[in-house]
Amino acid sequence: MDAGHIDDTSMPVPEAGGVPQRNGVIYEGVLWTPSNSTSPVTVGTCTIRPSLVGCEMFPHPRVGAIAIDGQRIVVLMARGLPTEIPDWDLLVSDDLGATVRRFSLAGVTGNAREAGLYLFRGRIFLLSPQTDPIFFTVGGARIFEVDPNDGAIFARGGDSAMSSVFAVAGSEGVLTTVDFVRDRPPQVIGITRFAPATNSVTASQITCDVPGCDSVSFARPFLSADAETFTLVRSPVVNGAPDPNGCLLTVGVSARSLASECIPGLSTDITPISSFGGTPYDFGFTAVDAGQPFSIVALDRLWIPSGTPLALGTDQAHWMGGGFFTFSPSAFATEGDALVLRLTAGGQLQTVGLPHDGCWNVTPFRYPGGCTTKVVAIRPTDGGEIIVITQRDEFQEPARSRQLFELFLVKPTFEFFQP
Repeated sequence: MDAGHIDDTSMPVPEAGGVPQRNGVIYEGVLWTPSNSTSPVTVGTCTIRPSLVGCEMFPHPRVGAIAIDGQRIVVLMARGLPTEIPDWDLLVSDDLGATVRRFSLAGVTGNAREAGLYLFRGRIFLLSPQTDPIFFTVGGARIFEVDPNDGAIFARGGDSAMSSVFAVAGSEGVLTTVDFVRDRPPQVIGITRFAPATNSVTASQITCDVPGCDSVSFARPFLSADAETFTLVRSPVVNGAPDPNGCLLTVGVSARSLASECIPGLSTDITPISSFGGTPYDFGFTAVDAGQPFSIVALDRLWIPSGTPLALGTDQAHWMGGGFFTFSPSAFATEGDALVLRLTAGGQLQTVGLPHDGCWNVTPFRYPGGCTTKVVAIRPTDGGEIIVITQRDEFQEPARSRQLFELFLVKPTFEFFQP
C-alpha cells in the first residue's frame, strides 16, 4: 500500500537548550512526499481527504494550547502524525516570538486532543489528558512541568491526577479543576487542586445525583471566574431523551457543595466567552453550528442569557478563540469580505485591523480565492499588541509538503462595528 513517505530527518533533532527555529518560523513540520513517483495522491487531495489510500502518512500538524505571560509565549504543537497517541512539541519564546526554542515532549503521555498549558512565575505546567476505558472514567489529566531552558520534563503531583485539563489559576498559581469522573452512573464530580509551591495535588469527590448529572453529553468543561465556584449548563435526561430545558450545575470547591437549578427555556447551545475589559465569561455565542443563526448575548452566572441578543445572520460568524471571531456579511461566500472582530465589555463590536504583508486567510475555509496563508491563532498580549500565528505550505507543490507556522506581533487598529 502506498501511504506516502515522511522524512524524519527534516524534523530538527532536540538538543540541550532546545532547537532554535529558522528565522521567522516558530514551527517546522516534517517533509511528506508520495512513496513513489506514480502515486495518484497529491498534497491537495491528502489535505482535503486524509482518509484516501495513499494519504495515511500525511501529517496534519496543529496549534494546541497557547499561554502568554509578559514577554514569554509558550505554544503546544501537535505534530499531526498518524499515531493514536499525540506526539507533542513545546515552543518557548521569552521575547514574544522573536526567538523560539523547540522541545520534544516525547516523555509526556496522553490520549486525547485537548491539553492544558499554564504559566506561573517562570514555570511551565502542562495538563496532559488521559482516559481509563476499563473503569469508565472520563477527563482526567496528569500534570507535568517543563523546564523552559533545557526542556526537561518532570511529573508533578505524585500518583494523583487532575480531574480535567481545563484548570483555573487562583492565588499563588494554584490550579483548580472540576469535572465529571465517570461516563455512566453512578456519577461523581471530581475536584482537584495543584499547588506549585509543594508540587502536590489534593483531590475530593462529590456524589452527583441531581438533575443534569445524567446528561448524555460530556463535551463541555465546568467554568469559573474565581477558582472557587464552578458552573456548567447541561440537558438532563428525561425518559431516555435529553430535556430541552437546561439545568445549571453549581459546584462550590471549598464547601464541596453541589446545586442544580433547572430553568425553562435555558439553552445548552451556548459558548461562553470573555469580553475585552470585562469579567470572565460575561458574554456568550449562541447557535455556533453551521446552518444556524448566530448571536451574542450577555450572560449571568457564566451561562444564563440576560438582555437582548445581538443577532447575526446564518453562518456569518466563526469563533477563532482568544476573544476573537471572524465575520462575513456573505456567510463567507464572497472573497475578501471577512473581518476579524472582538467584543468589548459594554457589548460593542470592534473590527480588528491587523497590518501585514500579503494575504491572510481568516475564514473557516482552507484556501479561499487561492490565499494559502491561514490564520490559525490570534491572542492578545499585555502590551496591547496581538500575536497572530499563521500556517502555510512551504512548497505549494503537488508532490511534497512541509507545513510552516509563523508568528507575527501586530499592533492592531480598532473601529466600532455595527453588523
